[in-house]
Amino acid sequence: MDDRFLLPAFTIHALNASTRVRNVYYASHRVELIELYSEIMETSVSSSSPGPDAYFEQNIRNLIQQSESNLQAIDAEIARLRSLLEVQYHLRELEHEKLASLRSEIAPIRQVPVELLAKIFLLSLETESSSQLCISQVSQHWRRVAHSTPRLWCRLSLEPPYELPDDYLDLTKAWIDRSSSLPLSLRVLPKGGEYNSHLASFLSALLSVAHRWQKLETTPEVIYYLPSLPPDAFASLEELHFESSWPHISDLDIRAFSTAPRLRCFSNLNVGMRVGSGPTYHMPWKQLTELGISLQAPLCRSILLSCESVETVKLQARGLGEIAPLPAHTLPRLKYLHASFDDIAVFFLDSLALPVLETLTLDIPWDETPGLAATITQLHLRSPNIQTLNLLKVYLNSA
Repeated sequence: MDDRFLLPAFTIHALNASTRVRNVYYASHRVELIELYSEIMETSVSSSSPGPDAYFEQNIRNLIQQSESNLQAIDAEIARLRSLLEVQYHLRELEHEKLASLRSEIAPIRQVPVELLAKIFLLSLETESSSQLCISQVSQHWRRVAHSTPRLWCRLSLEPPYELPDDYLDLTKAWIDRSSSLPLSLRVLPKGGEYNSHLASFLSALLSVAHRWQKLETTPEVIYYLPSLPPDAFASLEELHFESSWPHISDLDIRAFSTAPRLRCFSNLNVGMRVGSGPTYHMPWKQLTELGISLQAPLCRSILLSCESVETVKLQARGLGEIAPLPAHTLPRLKYLHASFDDIAVFFLDSLALPVLETLTLDIPWDETPGLAATITQLHLRSPNIQTLNLLKVYLNSA
């Protein structure tokens, strides 16, 4: 309903009275004009004057002055009434807020146990339309429940700007404090790919809880700003994912995670192949169970053959021309392999023996890779447990 229809009763009576006053006012004004014209006409006839004289003009000016004075009084009264209405509108808003607060006290959601409400909060984070901050701003009750649920604050996605706001670091620390002592999943991607001393100080704050990092997604360049760390700095780290960024820092030598005792998953697939020298990765390859890697073919093969415990691999191996052939090397636990090659596929696959491999996906330009059919046949003989073979960019015929 329109707000105009929600006026108090005394205001409606005042408006009705105003209508009556207006009618009386206009009637009185017409009487004054008729009397003035009659007087002017009598004066004009008696004096044989052809039209209105100075007496008529003076009377009109007097009426104008009186009308202007009336307008000022009316405007003042309108301002007073508007002020009264604004007060009533404000009081109404306050009453609405009070009513909503009272109703929320007996809402059915109030009857939900705190433990179940916390579980609902955790499930809501699986959708993109919800966040910890949104949940904690619904009500004081929800805020208390959210702040006392550490699992709600274990995932932190950060895009620190080039110039950090004064409260950015404080908010980040508060977020981490709410996670209690639980493992953390961090995503740190500087906005716009900018790196400076502000980022270094920000990372130093995050490193105070590095022993709680369980999963880290970042760019190779961020590691450039990590200070010297003790060997056990990443005691809980299990997953490490690098993503692409710009500008690049060439010749990065990444050693910070080489002694992470629980690291099982490493990927740089989203970094992509770079022109010129890219980062050099030092990881505990022998203990990894999941690998996603995109590098020049010789280095890619060397890393793969070092992963004795790996079970799942997705790799992109690129190289110009041939790579040196090697005897077949056995990876005893590899069950899933998705490999993308150019013209070096034969030399790469010939060096693999995968006795428990179940799924093999090859993304290879068939027409540009001579001898590939024989290579795949020999690989199959060394990998007798293959159940699914996916060949991409391969055109089969009956010949």
